Amino acid sequence: MHTVFHLNLSPLPKESFQSLETFRASHLKQVECIWSRKIRFYDGREEHLPAFGKLRYLHLHSCPSLKFVLPWSFATLPSLEIIHVTYCDELRQIFPRGEPYRGRCATSIEFPSLKRIHFHELPKLICEADMLAPALETIKLRGCWSLRRLPTIHNGGANDKPLVLVDCEKDCWDKLDWSGMEESRNLFAPSHSGFYRKTMLRGTPLR
Repeated sequence: MHTVFHLNLSPLPKESFQSLETFRASHLKQVECIWSRKIRFYDGREEHLPAFGKLRYLHLHSCPSLKFVLPWSFATLPSLEIIHVTYCDELRQIFPRGEPYRGRCATSIEFPSLKRIHFHELPKLICEADMLAPALETIKLRGCWSLRRLPTIHNGGANDKPLVLVDCEKDCWDKLDWSGMEESRNLFAPSHSGFYRKTMLRGTPLR
């Protein structure tokens, strides 16, 4: 199976996945995407559709061929609280840009309810879409060596929320790109594990 939900043939009706609150998938060895890349959100009437409007929890584990999860064209996933993705070696993007909606596609995605992110052993993850997550509380990263950006948590106004705890390897933190995120950078509090990626031996240890 290449795709879990193959939706290339027609626009997605507004009722699609309207009540979905939790999505879990694990040990899908051959699956390359959950929702097809050419997914289209359009019914000709409403500007904002409620598809995935109640999605609160996304959990993916051990899907070694997975390359992306949900192509997105709108500006928000209003109810998503937790993203938990582990051991997906080929995963590059969770929310890549999808088919344009009425000729345009959102340049960033807002997650007003997102509180926790846990990424473990996602060596190719780059996160193409810019994420705005003002309610974010914790981020845990392990083995995400290609990741260069964190979500933006500054919303342009007064922000007296506690610092967002980022539990990650120091190597990963040092490689992050903060371009355009200067106002958010000071709202993160990094915490580094004592266990780091070991340097690989050069040549053979056998004599």
